[in-house]
Amino acid sequence: MKQPSLVEKNTPMALIRQNLFGWLDEKDWTTQELIDWCIGRKLLEILNTGCDDEPYGLIVKALEDGVERNRKRLLKDELARRIAKLLNEGPDIIGPCESQIRNDQLLYNLISLAACVKRSRILGWPLAKMRIRWNLSRRNYLGLSLDKCLLRAIHSQYK
Repeated sequence: MKQPSLVEKNTPMALIRQNLFGWLDEKDWTTQELIDWCIGRKLLEILNTGCDDEPYGLIVKALEDGVERNRKRLLKDELARRIAKLLNEGPDIIGPCESQIRNDQLLYNLISLAACVKRSRILGWPLAKMRIRWNLSRRNYLGLSLDKCLLRAIHSQYK
């Protein structure tokens, strides 16, 4: 794999990648840390500025660009395990964030991240349980139906 130049090491994506990979390598972590990634709080901390992109998109980009194939597989497996753990806690029921819009942002980014990671053996059942609970039928984030996002995530696991 090509080594990044000094310029590449200081880019926003390099900073995100460094922090994300460090977090995924940690053995002791909490679901609150994943929540912070999904609502953009961790990205704001890393970049010291806001961002127009949704957090899940930046996380996926960090996992895809310039990462050796086997390392990428291991990182995605670990991220899927963390997503599954949070999904199993029922964030659609407990609403762990301080406001409804933040809870909807969390759910949108968590579900979208699950769709992109595509680890059916890890995420299939937790996503299906969320669908069975049926708590997303009338909720949306920025005009997007969270229920439709969940259905897309479930279907993406088996494509």
